[in-house]
Amino acid sequence: MEINKNSNMRKARLESDIYKVLSSALVSVIKNKDIVGVDITSVELAPSLLSARVFVEISAPDKDKVLEALKKSKGALKKEIADNIKMRVIPDLTFILDKGGDNARKVDELLAKIKTTGTVD
Repeated sequence: MEINKNSNMRKARLESDIYKVLSSALVSVIKNKDIVGVDITSVELAPSLLSARVFVEISAPDKDKVLEALKKSKGALKKEIADNIKMRVIPDLTFILDKGGDNARKVDELLAKIKTTGTVD
């Protein structure tokens, strides 16, 4: 049981480290003009540590264009991970649009409308 606990702690630490490296790299290293309005919300490593899902919120109007630019910058982002985190294998990155923020805003708007008008319609 202790091995599994240590494995989970290592995975959580690596997820946190990758999150920090990618967040920093998007601000200071990646110079792609199409990558604007991007916030990394979380990183989830596969149990094998060979792949990572990177959840992002994008405030730019053309979300697909930004996601495509992130995919094109994957090599440079993996290099940043390799340069900053000691790992045997650098995980493959998959960028996923996190719609949690959009959903929260919609709920807030509906609640405000109910408060002022008493109805959703």
